[in-house]
Amino acid sequence: QIATVGFMTASRHIERGRTVWPSVLLAGLRESRPRVHALLALGMLYAAAVVGVLAIAALVDGGALLRMLMFGTEPSSGVVKSGLLRGAALLATVCYIPVSMAFWFAPPLVSWHGMGPMQALFTSFVIVLRNLGAFVLYLIQWFLLFATVPLLVSTLARAMSANVETAMFLSLPVALLMFLAFIMSFYASARSLLPERETGGVIPADTSPDGT
Repeated sequence: QIATVGFMTASRHIERGRTVWPSVLLAGLRESRPRVHALLALGMLYAAAVVGVLAIAALVDGGALLRMLMFGTEPSSGVVKSGLLRGAALLATVCYIPVSMAFWFAPPLVSWHGMGPMQALFTSFVIVLRNLGAFVLYLIQWFLLFATVPLLVSTLARAMSANVETAMFLSLPVALLMFLAFIMSFYASARSLLPERETGGVIPADTSPDGT
């Protein structure tokens, strides 16, 4: 959650024409002590939520997905062939959706608006729920971009007789640029849906997450 605040602060500096130094990524740690504690609490709550989601999924596959993601353990062929791993992944995805909604805007709500962890989680969930259609379209667009653009670059490189290593090398900067663009769009969604006020309050707005 502190890293999220750092990336969003860097995006805000870029928007305002300020110089961005690597130290800005630790901006969350330079907040007042109560806000730092709240961000740390958010991080622990997020970790607990993710473990909880994986624990629920373990009811389907006996913990194969949990062990694979947390410890890198290869799932058994029986779990894969039976479809249990796929079912666990689907259940985990469904269970993670409300977690994602609650934590989407929670870091800036804590760091920039001074909310407590639980209030920030509730407010974030409500804001995303109010703009759910726009968020679904937003995530689908980014999923398609991340799934197709690096693959397209790699395919073009290999079509020009480049080896696999060269193709992967060429696709990495493209993926990095796309990640930076995604971070900027995340800031834009927070900026449009959480307009800053002098009182530190928040006015939820029914606006597209990309700021349009």
